[in-house]
Amino acid sequence: MKKKYWISLCIERPEDDSNLDQNFSISAIKYFKDTEIEYFFEEIDKNFIGVYEAFKGFIGRHYLVSHYAYFERDFLKRVARKNKQKMIRNKWVDTQEIMIEQNEFGGTIEDAMSYFDLDIKKNINPNFYNNLAIHKIYRRVIN
Repeated sequence: MKKKYWISLCIERPEDDSNLDQNFSISAIKYFKDTEIEYFFEEIDKNFIGVYEAFKGFIGRHYLVSHYAYFERDFLKRVARKNKQKMIRNKWVDTQEIMIEQNEFGGTIEDAMSYFDLDIKKNINPNFYNNLAIHKIYRRVIN
């Protein structure tokens, strides 16, 4: 039986993400089925390669779940290319895309949380709010 690990991934990009030298952050939570297992958070400035290697080690071959996966994948691909690194090849699930297909509704993470009337526990590290929201949205759209 295959293990059901997956990663809730959020890349906080600068508003103008055409400048790849700007700082950004990567946050991720590793899940086994529905249980939080491990956390990853790094703000990236000039040490992209070191953080990228640690990130690749964290995600392994597990599938990734993001909101707006296209934009996150594209941004990460451009930054990896700029730093002469190979892009990750993990399977990627986009909660935004699923919402549009199922509900003819799209929007930000906050819009999705409101649309589905979901809530996040209050005492959380703010670096992982979006990851927990992605988890809630993902569980809602696949059930």
